[in-house]
Amino acid sequence: LVGFPLYLLYVLYRYRLNVQKKKGSPNLRHSLSTKLQGHYEVYGFLVAGYRDGVEWWEFTILLRRLCIILSIVFLHDFRQTQAATPFLVLLLAFYAHLWYRPYDLDSDTDGEDIKEELLVRARVSERLERYSLGVLLLTILSSFYFMGGELEHNGVASNIIGWGVISINLLYLAVSFRRGG
Repeated sequence: LVGFPLYLLYVLYRYRLNVQKKKGSPNLRHSLSTKLQGHYEVYGFLVAGYRDGVEWWEFTILLRRLCIILSIVFLHDFRQTQAATPFLVLLLAFYAHLWYRPYDLDSDTDGEDIKEELLVRARVSERLERYSLGVLLLTILSSFYFMGGELEHNGVASNIIGWGVISINLLYLAVSFRRGG
């Protein structure tokens, strides 16, 4: 459970794949050593869309998922803590995403077509990540109302919040399919 994210961090740190020099190069595969070629083919997709110097961002995504899973599994006896922990993890992830802006939105590649395609993918990925973190934060935040018991006897308010959460999630799915497809 913890081993793979740590191994991934090691691989991303040790084998940075010379991304700063060769990102977007059509001859990247030929310019890497044999050892790095094998690592690029296995792990290259993990760093392909990130800015220079932020190739480790995929590790933070795995760490975020791990923290959420651990809080759900091990804090099942403490309902408020079980909901508050993922909320705090996602809030930190949202701020870190805004602070680091990990996606390569200013790619410098040789081919104009390749550059344009990479920029479009990076912009879509950045927006979807930001929107998904926001939707997750709103979903978990709304769960606090249901856990507190304030809405137990107020069917109208609980329906409004419940349908609001469903609507926001459906809207995100619609945006995801429109932008990602």
